Amino acid sequence: MPRTRPAERYRARIAVVGGDRDPGLHRAAGLLESEPNFDVLTDHVAGRERLALLDRAQPDVVLVGRFPGRPDLTALMSREVMDASGRPSRLIALASGPPDAELRAVLRAGAIGFLRADARRSTVLELMLRAAEGAVPSSPAAVNTLATAFAAPPRQPGSGARLSQLTRRERDVLRLVAKGLSNGEIAAALVVTTSTVKTHMNAILGKLGLRDRVQATVFAYESGLVRPGGP
Repeated sequence: MPRTRPAERYRARIAVVGGDRDPGLHRAAGLLESEPNFDVLTDHVAGRERLALLDRAQPDVVLVGRFPGRPDLTALMSREVMDASGRPSRLIALASGPPDAELRAVLRAGAIGFLRADARRSTVLELMLRAAEGAVPSSPAAVNTLATAFAAPPRQPGSGARLSQLTRRERDVLRLVAKGLSNGEIAAALVVTTSTVKTHMNAILGKLGLRDRVQATVFAYESGLVRPGGP
């Protein structure tokens, strides 16, 4: 059963982590701190100190900033944050400028969505509220950014073998998921029921060892199943 909106039930706990030289992260933190429905934890400690802090705070959402020019550090931090608490935190990646290696790294690490550093205040607050509720933020603009981020990705080792685990219909569903279609839209396109789409989606995630639709979209592009501008 979906959780009640944080504004109606509790103050959503938001942790803001990342490099202390990321101006976009400072801006986002300021916007969140001005919202009475958020409890914001902002700290630039590193390594085990960060993990201990997150373990104590048990945030609903973690906004992950960047280490400009160091996608390896960004990815490492994201993977550590995912495992910092007893339950997986919901990661939102901060994207500054065009999609790049750092955004791809955080999405691969398990982020459920991303936030542009120059996003309007209303967009920042709405996206973080939805993430705190457990919803995967998605929109045509988000799908387009994902497509751009993986426009020419290096094919990941073993992706072809993993893709071969899917049935033809599961591949059809995955293609449409990567295009940003909802379950209802996929059901209409394939002339099946929404429950059938959900069954296929669960099978896709289980066979590929993926967490959610964002990771499924990333896999669809990295495996070559879907290409930007393709059918």
